[in-house]
Amino acid sequence: MPFTTSEARHITDTLGPQVVGDRCFIFYRQMLRAWRASTRWTIAHELYRDMVLLAKECENPGLTTPPSEKIDDQAARELAWQVFFQLHVMPYEIQMRTLNGEIDY
Repeated sequence: MPFTTSEARHITDTLGPQVVGDRCFIFYRQMLRAWRASTRWTIAHELYRDMVLLAKECENPGLTTPPSEKIDDQAARELAWQVFFQLHVMPYEIQMRTLNGEIDY
C-alpha cells in the first residue's frame, strides 16, 4: 500500500511490483504527483475519469494482459483512489467549504 517503508518503495521502483500492495503504491504515487502539481477539484475529476475509462478498457477482451493481472491492477487502482480521495481531496473540499461558505441548498 502507499504507506510502506522508503526501502520497500525503492525496491518497487527497481524491481517493479512484487505484490498487489506495490501496484497500489504505484497508482497512488501517480495520483498524488498530479494532485501536488495542481491542487484542484478538476484534477480529482480527471484522475477519477481516467480510472473509470481504464476500468472499461479492463473489460475489453481484446487486451493482451492476462485477466488476473487486469483485475489486480484495477483493484489496486481503485484502492489507491480511495486512499487518495480520503486523505487529499476531502480535506481540500473541507478547506474550500470553509473559505467559500456552506452550499446554499
